[in-house]
Amino acid sequence: MKKSVLVALITVFVVGLVGVALAGPPVAVTNGEMKASLLVWPKIVVSYDTADNVVRDTVITIFNDGPGPVYLHCYWMDEYQETYDFEFEITRLQTVWFKAADGAGMEGRRAVNVSPFQGEYGELKCFAVNDDDAPITMNSFTGTATIFDFVDGTAIGYNAYGFRRSGADGTAGVLTLNGTEYDHCPAYLLGTFMLDGASFDDGKNTVKALPADLTLVPCDQDLRQDRSPIYTKANFTVWDEDEIAATGSYLCFKCWVEAKLTDPPTISGGSKFGYRGFHNFTQTAIGGVYATVKITPVSGSATVCKFPATSPARPLIGLLFGSMYINDRYYASSGSLLQSPSTAWAGPAPTIRYDAVGGAGANPEKNTR
Repeated sequence: MKKSVLVALITVFVVGLVGVALAGPPVAVTNGEMKASLLVWPKIVVSYDTADNVVRDTVITIFNDGPGPVYLHCYWMDEYQETYDFEFEITRLQTVWFKAADGAGMEGRRAVNVSPFQGEYGELKCFAVNDDDAPITMNSFTGTATIFDFVDGTAIGYNAYGFRRSGADGTAGVLTLNGTEYDHCPAYLLGTFMLDGASFDDGKNTVKALPADLTLVPCDQDLRQDRSPIYTKANFTVWDEDEIAATGSYLCFKCWVEAKLTDPPTISGGSKFGYRGFHNFTQTAIGGVYATVKITPVSGSATVCKFPATSPARPLIGLLFGSMYINDRYYASSGSLLQSPSTAWAGPAPTIRYDAVGGAGANPEKNTR
């Protein structure tokens, strides 16, 4: 009897281990701390002076910790939802880097030069594909972005959001962020920031806050040439240092948005569809120095948001950057990804749709080195 029980227990244990092995990575919510098959950089910045010199640029790095070389299919998208793509091969244990302004970076026999970013603000997505341009499971990539400001002499770096993938090769042209094919998007986002106008000092040193920069990107994206715009709305709840909540703030936008958290906000050119309650991001209204914002995706009506029609709630990812003066002389910046809670998005699964090129030699922009 004991032997039978022991055999049964061993059988259950082995079957359980096999089940875990076949199931792939555990269901998770995306964050910037893990290797993945899909990387998303929510904020890309490139700008020029009147003489056409680059004054701000973004450097992208990608590292492959996988067993061998693989192709990455990437898409730039600017604030007006203009998209353009490129592909390149990244070998095992290789670090690829390139500048957004001109697409150049690496030199030598392993050089990878890509299409430059043609906007001023926007985002970048890269995902592993096979020779038929279908998404594959290769959870071996990490990435960073560093935004350089050559005028102010500052640089801000952040990790890419990573979405792990499991299972066999997918369907060319679509990525599904449903927790089984790729990791979930978060149900909401959290970020802590200095209120606009706040300051503190220790008797010798003074820090004065400038308006924080908020970047939001819907997890749903249509990157195809014949694409449909993605409209959505975000509600904000701000908690002060005494746990008192300020509500009633919202922002309506299309596809991608950057907003200065002040009253009134400065909102990126491609996304002016309505807002309210941005006084909740100021020291005058909230008091104290630091506050935390919860960003919740909600549906947006055509009346409130000036959308063509009512839009469903869509999960979001994004960044929160802070800027400040130190001792009235030195300008500094800091920033990070908005925090993803362990709570996954429970609504319809977001998708990222793209034009599949079909075959390793079909894409004229594929960099074969």
